[in-house]
Amino acid sequence: MGQGVEIPDKLFFRIGEVSGLLGLKPHVLRYWETEFPSLRPQKSRTNQRLYRPKDIEILQQLKQLLHEEGFTIAGARKALSRSRKAVAENEDSDAGQLDLGLQSDEAKSIRKRVSEANSEELARAQEELVQLKQTLDAERKAHQAFRAKFREGLEAMRNAAKALTDKDPDGA
Repeated sequence: MGQGVEIPDKLFFRIGEVSGLLGLKPHVLRYWETEFPSLRPQKSRTNQRLYRPKDIEILQQLKQLLHEEGFTIAGARKALSRSRKAVAENEDSDAGQLDLGLQSDEAKSIRKRVSEANSEELARAQEELVQLKQTLDAERKAHQAFRAKFREGLEAMRNAAKALTDKDPDGA
């Protein structure tokens, strides 16, 4: 990609800030949102667009493709999609592989170990969730039994009070 703008260290940017950073008019940014599904800034409670650094990187890429390399919207959409797929595949392979010069066998071995570790972690988490569910189910049943006994006791007290008032309606 050509020269990119350095993105300040912030979580969110308003459309005016992004417009100034990239040298694009706000209406262009809004239009691109309609044309590129990967570009979806969040909205604030007041419905203002809040762009994340990731969104700005996509916009930089779009500016490069559309304004500097002369792509059409459709061509830029395809190029962006291919680029995002390639990035996802690289991230899936192994982050440590990037500039460490690992051979493919080493990378496969690392991926396998990471995958096994993730599987073990998921299995442990699933086991914990099952135990939690069992505990909650048991507590729910105990609570239901307590409520049933409480209702029985309450009903017995009402009946006893009614019996007393039925015997002596004047309360004397």
